[in-house]
Amino acid sequence: CEYTRRRDALKRVATVEKVDYEQIWRESDGTCGICRTPIYVYDEIHFDHILPLSRGGAHAKANIQVTHARCNLKKFNRIEATQCHL
Repeated sequence: CEYTRRRDALKRVATVEKVDYEQIWRESDGTCGICRTPIYVYDEIHFDHILPLSRGGAHAKANIQVTHARCNLKKFNRIEATQCHL
C-alpha cells in the first residue's frame, strides 16, 4: 500500500512524494516498463521503482513504472532492467 511504500522509502532516507498510480498506469499506455510488451487485463501488474529504494532510488513518479509482476520479480533490486520471457 502507499503508506508502506512511503514508510520504507523514508527509512532509507530516500526522496518521498505522493504518487498517483492511476496516472502512472495511464501514461504507460498499457506497456510494461521492463520488457516493453503489452500488459493485458489478465496480467498481474506491479509498480516498479526503476532505481530500487534499496539502491537509493526515490519514491517519486519519475522513478516508478508499470510492469508485469513476473518482470518486476525477475528484476528484483537490480538497476538495469532485464528482459522477461513471456
